[in-house]
Amino acid sequence: MARGTIDTYEIGDASITVEFDTGGPVGATEVVFINGDDYSVTRWFYYDEFHEQYARNFAEKIVTDSEYRQKSLDGTADWAQVSDLYDEASRRVHQLFRDHKLLGYRHGNDTEKQRYETATTEQERICKSLFEEIKSRIRDGENVASLSNYIDDRVETAKQIATTLDPEAAHTLEVGMRVLDTGDTTTFRPEDTASVAVVVALPPDSADAHYVTDTDTVADYNENYPDDASVATVAFESDLPEADEWDDDPERLQEIASGDAIRTYTYPAPRLVPVDVAERLKDPP
Repeated sequence: MARGTIDTYEIGDASITVEFDTGGPVGATEVVFINGDDYSVTRWFYYDEFHEQYARNFAEKIVTDSEYRQKSLDGTADWAQVSDLYDEASRRVHQLFRDHKLLGYRHGNDTEKQRYETATTEQERICKSLFEEIKSRIRDGENVASLSNYIDDRVETAKQIATTLDPEAAHTLEVGMRVLDTGDTTTFRPEDTASVAVVVALPPDSADAHYVTDTDTVADYNENYPDDASVATVAFESDLPEADEWDDDPERLQEIASGDAIRTYTYPAPRLVPVDVAERLKDPP
């Protein structure tokens, strides 16, 4: 972690310090501190936002414009709303990659280094898109609540990527691949909640190829395989609330499964990765 002073100066009775600090939010390395007699404002600058003159202009407006200063202190100024939303969203994304132990590597371990480089690139890509979209929508007058679904979707994308890159999570999901038959219960990371699924279609020979013993799951063999050897099509219990008996009537489950309820995963693979939803019901292609 690196930190240093870029500039210090005074505007009226306020002192301003501009610093370089790599310990800030994802995508932020410059921060300005504005300290007046009875107020204090701190602002991080994200990605390509920072220019010294821009920071100085911002500080001057805080000091000289009492209405703008109060909005900034209240968190209702555009920049403050963007900062609050982005900081919380980027922390969620960062924590996912951190929890999967992707933000570091052992010296000399090329596999871990490559995984780390991929993870940091993906983290920054997701966070930058979050920042740009949040900033654009706030400037267009959207309220904060309307952004929650967008943020949740981007965080879900981060979960999928972090899970895919995590070798431990990949192992867990590989064990779970065998249990993608009708009525199975298994743990799908990163949510770590047991999800019962009805398998609408599986690739040829996949059950035999990925048979795993010593698991805590129970499954009924499903012979309804399509010709496509690259995907498994499943519908989860949570998607089909009208299904009462998950183990007894797989044909009934397939009948009530709708296109919106079906999720498709690459299969076979070293891990399960969500792909586009396939509109497959009883009769596989």
